[in-house]
Amino acid sequence: MSAVNLESRTRPVIQLLTYPMLDDRPAFRADPDPKHRRVMDQGINRFGWESYLRDVEPTHAVPARSIDLSGLPPAWIGVGTLDMQSQCAALRGALDVSP
Repeated sequence: MSAVNLESRTRPVIQLLTYPMLDDRPAFRADPDPKHRRVMDQGINRFGWESYLRDVEPTHAVPARSIDLSGLPPAWIGVGTLDMQSQCAALRGALDVSP
């Protein structure tokens, strides 16, 4: 899900989200399981969010901080075994219950 999808609400007919960055907040906490991070560790995640959110309001650019997800197209979310499954499940729940 991109900020474009959050803002437009009408253009896309489906979202294909492969390894999406859904929530910036975990990037600024201690990594709960650093030994299983092979490619993207907390430092890389934090750098990505800091770069993306420079001079941007998080509620407009971060899917997990969006207040209203209604009107968005259906989403397919693909992640690996060790990747942010809890964030994806939270987003799925938010999409399912949006008015």
